[in-house]
Amino acid sequence: VSEFMIRHTFFGQFVGGETAEDVVPLLDELPVQNKGAIFAYSVKVDESAPKDNQAQYRKNVEEMLHSIDTALVPSATALDHFSEHLIATRPKDNFVHYPGTPHPTDMDILSPQAIRPEGSPLTDEDISTLRTLKEDLERICTKAQERNTTVIVDAEYTWYQPAFDAFQLSLMRQFNRPPQEKRPSLLSQSSTSSSISSSACQPLIYGTYQAYLRRNTMHLLRKLELARKEGFVLGVKLVRGAYHAQEATRPSPYEPDVTAIKGYLANQSTEGFPQQKAGSRPPVWDEKYETDAAYDAAASLLLDLLILNGLVSRGLATVKSRTEDGRIEKLRIDNRVTERVLFGQLYGMCDSLTNYLASTVEASSPIVLKYVPYGKLSDVIPYLGRRAIENKSVLGAKEGGAADERQAAAQKI
Repeated sequence: VSEFMIRHTFFGQFVGGETAEDVVPLLDELPVQNKGAIFAYSVKVDESAPKDNQAQYRKNVEEMLHSIDTALVPSATALDHFSEHLIATRPKDNFVHYPGTPHPTDMDILSPQAIRPEGSPLTDEDISTLRTLKEDLERICTKAQERNTTVIVDAEYTWYQPAFDAFQLSLMRQFNRPPQEKRPSLLSQSSTSSSISSSACQPLIYGTYQAYLRRNTMHLLRKLELARKEGFVLGVKLVRGAYHAQEATRPSPYEPDVTAIKGYLANQSTEGFPQQKAGSRPPVWDEKYETDAAYDAAASLLLDLLILNGLVSRGLATVKSRTEDGRIEKLRIDNRVTERVLFGQLYGMCDSLTNYLASTVEASSPIVLKYVPYGKLSDVIPYLGRRAIENKSVLGAKEGGAADERQAAAQKI
């Protein structure tokens, strides 16, 4: 009875299907509605059952490769140990809050010649696991490159994030370049950076930047500087963040120089970043308005950079029609910004916003995407549970979100 209820309620609302093939009709239908899709095998490894992790991890890798044709965590312990190692050993950046920002040398510990420093939490098994993970990620990205399919690296809790950041930066430095300038694997003996401009290169790899983290402003600026210096393209998926309740109870293990950060940001062209506060604090902002300010300022910064680099002009869009009260009814997006600036929402969530964007914006390809997960019902229960927790503010909103969905359902009835 429980399975029947879940399958015909939560599963049907938030999950595209049980297999990649099951989701094909939905993927075909979305473009007709002027919508795109972020296609994902949404089965998470159970951190509490390490003995079962390897089998599920191998299944995830193969399914990820399969999904490109039609949750990738091998060991939470290895990622935790790798994150601890990176926090302790990477060059200190006193401008970036915990959990810091990745450095090009982060992956050096995985080379055959590397010597682990005394006291490192990394074990021989961890190193072997992390090398396998890197090889598998490269397999997935190579397959995606062959099929012209974008890969998005999601974000996690801050105690895992340094490891995620390191892999993400490694993949961007390798794959987010013009084809002739592709960087060799960082596990190889030689590695050189390119001086050729990559402004015309569309990113293959996108990383997730969480605006609710106090590090996000400087973390993003540091990575933009590195991308400009090394000649690769930084792919940015900008989100507010999903784990505030868990992160707010954990004090940061270190604090940066807040005065120096304020001075640095004062010289930046983009304004609106929330003010940093001194003292021991959790890694996330205290108030939602601070997260909103950080999100808006980061979005403005990225759009300004597109304009500055000549990839788009300030005429990003042309208003084609308005309603009698002045609201925009139709907006035409310049082809130069299509596929460079996109909006996304979870499948089954915020459909009123998705439909508004899809019906209002005209472009050569959809600029609004739905995150379409798939997997067997028994495997995606953790995903459904996390979605319920993460989106309770949307579900309980008096305006927008679920309120709009209930109103639309009532009208249909």
